[in-house]
Amino acid sequence: MSCWCPFSFLYCEVQFDIPLIKAAVLALELDLDPQLAAGYVLVCIVLLPLMVVGLEWWVSVLDRLWPSSQVDRLARPQFIHHHASVDVDTSLMLVGMEQRRAARGLSRYFHAVRRGGGVGPLRDAVRKLLADVMAFLDDVQRFRPMYAVDGQNVVRNRQKLLVWLEDALWDPVPDSAQSRSGRRRRSRDSMRR
Repeated sequence: MSCWCPFSFLYCEVQFDIPLIKAAVLALELDLDPQLAAGYVLVCIVLLPLMVVGLEWWVSVLDRLWPSSQVDRLARPQFIHHHASVDVDTSLMLVGMEQRRAARGLSRYFHAVRRGGGVGPLRDAVRKLLADVMAFLDDVQRFRPMYAVDGQNVVRNRQKLLVWLEDALWDPVPDSAQSRSGRRRRSRDSMRR
């Protein structure tokens, strides 16, 4: 991040023919080593904390200028994070909230079909969300295997049901009864896992 500022000056100097770096080097009447030290102190000690303080503001500005779509918001977990928390009950409650979001995402499929819109990005978003929830559940199971077993089983069964429902919604309509029986067999096998 400390290299960003000189490179942006260099870009402006090359692109717009403005001598920013040359002016910065000639501004102080010091040797090269003290000038590099002064530049490092300026960039890392003064500008970096200012950039960190203004980071939230920049993020809000970028969100206003380029808002993420509903599909992007659906694909990003809202309540869970990459690592399972220590409190299993809270983790399971957060997983339940994410699973409700995934069910709402599956219901958006029908709205997209009614409007005649594309459902491919919606499918990818729901799959990514369900994969993130499953990874979170695996973390909870790995860190606390014998705590709140009944709650973990309920949430895992609900997760399997959502994955099965997502697969059933997105499978193409079969042409023959043989393919229907194959799909039923696959769905039963996925429910057993």
